[in-house]
Amino acid sequence: MATHGRQCQVCQRAPDARLAFNCRTCAQEAVYLPRLELAKILLLKGSLSKEVEKIAKGSQVGQSQDSSSNEPSDSTTNSLICESARSQYRLIAARTQIILDDSRSMQEEIEKMRTQLADMNASIAKRKRALKAATQEIRYEEETSVSPLQENIVSLNSTWDKLHDRVLHDRHILPKELASLYGLQTRKRRRGLSSHDDFILSGVPIFNIKELNNAAVEHLNASTYHVAHLIHLAAHYLGLRLPAEISLATAGQAFTYIYPLMSSYKAPDLSFGSRESSVGKFPSRRRLLWIDRPLPQLAIEDPQAYSLYLDAVILLAWDVAWLAKTQGIDVGSKGWEDICLVGKNLWDLFGKSSGNLNEESRRPPSKDIVQGKEHFSNSSRSFSHSSAHNFLNAAGPTGAAEYMKTWKYTTPNKIIEIIKSALAHERMGADWEVLEKPEERIAEDETDENTVFKSKRKDNLPPTMGNAPHG
Repeated sequence: MATHGRQCQVCQRAPDARLAFNCRTCAQEAVYLPRLELAKILLLKGSLSKEVEKIAKGSQVGQSQDSSSNEPSDSTTNSLICESARSQYRLIAARTQIILDDSRSMQEEIEKMRTQLADMNASIAKRKRALKAATQEIRYEEETSVSPLQENIVSLNSTWDKLHDRVLHDRHILPKELASLYGLQTRKRRRGLSSHDDFILSGVPIFNIKELNNAAVEHLNASTYHVAHLIHLAAHYLGLRLPAEISLATAGQAFTYIYPLMSSYKAPDLSFGSRESSVGKFPSRRRLLWIDRPLPQLAIEDPQAYSLYLDAVILLAWDVAWLAKTQGIDVGSKGWEDICLVGKNLWDLFGKSSGNLNEESRRPPSKDIVQGKEHFSNSSRSFSHSSAHNFLNAAGPTGAAEYMKTWKYTTPNKIIEIIKSALAHERMGADWEVLEKPEERIAEDETDENTVFKSKRKDNLPPTMGNAPHG
């Protein structure tokens, strides 16, 4: 129990009249002194009442009265001291009992919390064992189910690759057969000590863009028509859509057209008989693959038609090169001249090993291909738009789109400008070569006076087609 004026040992707070009580001990301490004073007053009152009674009765007189009057005061003091000691003892005993009760309660709570902690640890250990067992079971299930599934996926992918190779092999048969039916062939031609290959399609030499200025009109029109027809059907068989759309001649459309890349596949799909009436609706979109006069003459008489026709022929040659590139043939590595060699690119695409292909195409398909026992070693760089396998527009670091981005000539605009410039230089150079005649012949031919005057500037001519810069 706390003494008066000191800090309470239970609530650890000094007594203060302005603050409320926090515990029973503080309350008892607050009323202790008033109770003690009250007890003293009551005892004094009792002793005084007794003295008054004795005086009233007259039972004592003189010395005895004085002694009797002093004795009660001493006994009263002693009784008050004893009562105070007993009250102090009771307060200490009560405080001690409270502390003991609180201690026992705290001990019980501690034991209870220890029991709960032990139960939680046991539950956690049990859950850890269950988690470990479940993890082991999952790993076992992965080993027993996922691994065979992955092996099955690998097997299916392998079978898919082999089936795709078979489909790809069969798909290449049709354009090769088509080229064979068109009479695609090559012939050796000698020029002095050197020789080079001439490529024939339907009995007509395939045009070479570098030799357009010297090409005959009939041969050029027939060659461009046959090449356009061949690659249009070949792209269909290979499941590809040519970047520069080709519109073949029909009963309602007298000529073959080719569209620039930005205008391809954007014109409405017109029905038969209505295409001719729509020619004026899209005048700037398509290019005519036909001329009625030699190119040098056309360049002089109609420069706009000359430019559009060159666009058409170069777009056709670029379509052939693009088609070869999608089938894994390296085109354009040596420069823009590779794009000009239309016959060579067609021969690389459809002409090589045509005899062996015809024999193999007549064999019945083997059942082993379904079981994954047969594999055709076709090029992995043979893409198309009609299958998910080797899809041409597939993204990713190993996709076909990334492969096509490595090509130097993904768009024909640069090639068109280079070839137009080279053809113009060659045409101007050819004009000057015609004007180089003996002096006696020039004197006899009075109609060439103007050209003789022009020949004085021959030293300032640009390079010819063969010396044009590479793209």
